[in-house]
Amino acid sequence: MKTISVEQMTGIIQCFLSLLACILAWIIPEKIKWEQTYNSLCDVYRSTEYGAAIQAIVDFFVFDCSKDVSKIDSEYRKRFLHDFYPNLEVDPQEASLEDCRKVYIDSLKNDVTDNSKILHYQRRLLVQFFYEIDLCANSIFIGKRRIGKDYTSKEADILKILFYIDEAIKDDPVLMKDISSFECVPSPNHVKGINKGISRLYHLLKKSKREMEV
Repeated sequence: MKTISVEQMTGIIQCFLSLLACILAWIIPEKIKWEQTYNSLCDVYRSTEYGAAIQAIVDFFVFDCSKDVSKIDSEYRKRFLHDFYPNLEVDPQEASLEDCRKVYIDSLKNDVTDNSKILHYQRRLLVQFFYEIDLCANSIFIGKRRIGKDYTSKEADILKILFYIDEAIKDDPVLMKDISSFECVPSPNHVKGINKGISRLYHLLKKSKREMEV
């Protein structure tokens, strides 16, 4: 039977330790990064802005929709138009893009809207928050078990409301305005200054399959 010499054993141990060092050199910074991300989300969770956004979504569902999911489409449209186009003179359910355009032009002359109280922005804050929580849940450094321990079924109820609001937005041409263009126009292609970064990001994101959050 062939025996392994001391030199060979030493070489094997050194290779193993080198591999272990490489693995730890990746794991430790990644662990720190994810912990910092999660701690930042916990700070958001404890913030006044988050609490106000949760309360706004709950009030919308309870008072505006009477806890009826089927009313979310019409009631969210009504709130959206009220918040962004308060001087709209037509029925919210019949409002068109042209109606909104006229109100928008008038609003530019005297815009005193308190954006912090707009339901649409509060919804966006929550959607982005829970998106990042989902990233943490699917990370090996945080994981589903920890998220399940730190959050409750009440958050699941909020997520259900956010889901139906998102569905309402996608199906409404007034809420989800089409900003794409079918004209054959040149792509942004700047070579210097801040616009160079914009061009690079444009070419990266135009291939993205993720939808924009509005």
